[in-house]
Amino acid sequence: MTDYYTWQLRLLKKAALAPQHLTSDDNEVGVIKEEAQKMIMPPIEGPEDRENEVVGVVKKEAQKVILPPIEGPEDQDNEVVGVIKEEAQKVIMRLIEGPEDLNIVPIVGMIGLGKTTLARKIYYDPQISGEFPNKIWINVGQSYDKKKIFLNILGGLMKRSIEEYRYKEDVWETAVVNSVKEVFPENKKGHRIMMTTRLEYVATNANEDPHYLEFLTPNESFKLLELKVFGRSRCPDDLLVFGKSIASKCSGLPLSLVVIAKKLKHRKDRSTWKLIEKDVWHPLLNEDDPESCLEAVKLSYDHLSHEMKVCFLYCGAFPHGFDIPAWKLIRLWIAERLIRPEPPYTLEETAERYLNNLVGRNLLMVKKKSFDGQIKTCHIHDLLHEFCKAEANRKRILQEVCPTPHKDILTRQAVYTSQGLCIQPSVLHDFLSAKPVAEPVRSFYCFSSKQTQTKLSSDDIQLFEKAFPLIRVLDIECLKFRFIKEFYHLIYLRYLAISGDFNDLPVEVGRFWNLQTLIVNSSAEVSSLDIKADIWSMLKLMHLHTNIPARLPPPPTPNRNNQGMTFL
Repeated sequence: MTDYYTWQLRLLKKAALAPQHLTSDDNEVGVIKEEAQKMIMPPIEGPEDRENEVVGVVKKEAQKVILPPIEGPEDQDNEVVGVIKEEAQKVIMRLIEGPEDLNIVPIVGMIGLGKTTLARKIYYDPQISGEFPNKIWINVGQSYDKKKIFLNILGGLMKRSIEEYRYKEDVWETAVVNSVKEVFPENKKGHRIMMTTRLEYVATNANEDPHYLEFLTPNESFKLLELKVFGRSRCPDDLLVFGKSIASKCSGLPLSLVVIAKKLKHRKDRSTWKLIEKDVWHPLLNEDDPESCLEAVKLSYDHLSHEMKVCFLYCGAFPHGFDIPAWKLIRLWIAERLIRPEPPYTLEETAERYLNNLVGRNLLMVKKKSFDGQIKTCHIHDLLHEFCKAEANRKRILQEVCPTPHKDILTRQAVYTSQGLCIQPSVLHDFLSAKPVAEPVRSFYCFSSKQTQTKLSSDDIQLFEKAFPLIRVLDIECLKFRFIKEFYHLIYLRYLAISGDFNDLPVEVGRFWNLQTLIVNSSAEVSSLDIKADIWSMLKLMHLHTNIPARLPPPPTPNRNNQGMTFL
C-alpha cells in the first residue's frame, strides 16, 4: 500500500508540476505506461515526502485543475424492456468470462439504438460490481482531448486499485482505443474495457467480434413506448391503435420511442395521439426542440466528407422502406457527378468504397449480400431517411413533390429550383398537368415499392419534355413508358431507367450521346430485346442493363467497339 501511495504521489506531482511531459503527441503514452508499470515494480525509495506540505497542495490542485472529474453515468431508473436485459447479459458474460489479458468488448450500432442505455445498465449491474468493484466511466465523444482522457484514467487509478473495469462512451477514432490499450500494464489482471461506437471499423479494430445491437421488434417497441408514457400502468384501450402505429413508425429505434414518449406523457386525449401518429417525424427532427433526435443524427452526418454527405442525402430520393440496389445507387452517384476521380481507383470502385463507408458508419444497412460478400441491396432507416429528405431540400439538392393537406400544390403552376425532384407515381399526372416551371431541375426520380406500374401517357411525356429540357438523370422505372419523338429532345441525359412493353430499343435512342447508364425493363412477351440503336457509337455509354436477354447489333469494326461497356 505504501508503494502504491508513492506511485500516486509521484504521478500527481508529474501531472501538476510537469505537464510538459503530457503533450498531445505519442510521448504521453510512454509516460503513462511507464508510471503504470511502477505499480507492478514499485520503486526502491519510500514516500519520504509524504508529510511535505507541498504534496497536499499539489494533490489538491492536480485533482481540481488538471484531472477531469471522475464521473459515471446518471444512476437513473433502468426500467427497460426484456430484450435490453437479454443484450446486457450477453455483454456481461463476455466481460466476466474473458481471458486474463486485456480484453475490449465494443458495442456497435446505429445512432439512437440504445448503446449508452445498455452500457449504463451493465455498468450498474450487480454481477459487474461484484467482479469489478472499481470502475471508471469515460466520455470520449467526437471532439476528444487525448490528454484529458489519459488524465481521467490516471485520476481513477489514483483513487482505486488497478484491477478495474473501464467504459468508454461514444468512440469515433481507432487512435483513442489503440492509445489506451498501450497504457495498460501487461500483468494478467483481467483488465476489461467496454466501449460504444457507431462506427463498425472502430469496433472491429478493437475486437474482431464486437457486440452488434439489434433493432427492437414492433412488440418490444410498443412495450417501451407504453413503459415510458404510462410507467407500470397499461395503455388505455382507446389509445392502443394510435400507440401501436406510433411504435411501428419508429422502426425499432429506442431513441425515437423515448422522444415521442416525452411528448405523450400525461396526455391521454385521443386528439394529441392522433396528431403525433399522423406526423411522427416532426417531433423527432424538430430543430427547435433540443430533446429531438436531430442533434444525434447531425453528429454522424457532420462527421462525413462533403462528397459523402451529398451521396448520403441522395438516399432520400427513394421511398420509405425501399430496398436500394447497390449497383443502381452507384450508377446514380456517378451520373450525378458526386464521385470524384481518386486514382488509381475507377469511379465505380470509389463509389463502392463510399457505400461501404456509409454502411460501416451505420448510416445505411445491408439487406442482401452476394456470394462473394459484396453488397447487393441496402436500406436506410426511416429516421435517417426523413433527415436526408429535409436536409437535401434545405440545400436544394432534392425536393419531394407531394400534395399539401389541401392538395393544391399539384393543381397550380409551381416553380422548382432544386437540382432534383422525386415524386410518387400516383400524383405524377397532376404534377405534370399543372405545367411546372422546372428548368433548373437536372434529376427526376419516381420510385415505388409496389409491383403494379402506373401508365405514363403520351401527353404526360410531352409535358415532361417541356418541363425538364435540361434533365441529366431520369429514373422512371416504376412507370409504364413508351417512346415518342418529343422524348428524343432530352439529349443531355446521362442516366436513363425506363420500363414498358418494349419489343426493341429504337434507333433514335442513339441520339442520347451523353448517356452513361441505360436501364431497360421490358414487359412484352418476347424472348429477347432487339437493340436497334447504334450503341457502339454512344461512346460514353458504360452500362446497359436489361431484364431479358438483349440482341445487340454487330459493331461496325473492332476498333469502334466500346471496350468499356458492361452488360447486365
